[in-house]
Amino acid sequence: AIEALKLMHFDGMRKVNLSSDFIDGKFDGVLNISLPLSPEIDPESLLVDGKAKITDLKTKEKLGLLNLQAGSVDVILDNKGLRAKGDLLLNGVAAKIDWNQSISGNETSSSPFEITTILSRSDRKQLGIDVDEYIQGDIPVALRILDKDKSDNSGPAIHILADLTMADMTFDD
Repeated sequence: AIEALKLMHFDGMRKVNLSSDFIDGKFDGVLNISLPLSPEIDPESLLVDGKAKITDLKTKEKLGLLNLQAGSVDVILDNKGLRAKGDLLLNGVAAKIDWNQSISGNETSSSPFEITTILSRSDRKQLGIDVDEYIQGDIPVALRILDKDKSDNSGPAIHILADLTMADMTFDD
């Protein structure tokens, strides 16, 4: 399914570099393509929409320090763009995924690829984040992956945002 969308030159899928050698899961979806039957097809006359559910999602190896153990993602493709939203289990910690790519004429724009969760003390321990000496309580966290300028070959920018509003913080001298 990923390869079929790449062939359609949908910008969002060209950026996705996943293969069945790396990721595993079940894909159930419908893709509708409407086009005129004529010798030359104007790309503007091509209409594509679809819905899919990816279940039993897992990676065959770690993503850096993270192990995607399970997941379920809903994907919607329509004339507005491509949207993916779902639930993941990363290193035993429940998280949510959210991503959008809007289409307006020949222009596309993406929201950051975002993974969110609320990290408890045990979740932080599970992920190897040892901050309990300084921080107590549940911490909402968002990991955002942003596209960099195409002229910059350094790869995507990764931002981690932690809301410490409700956490108790202790600093000893």
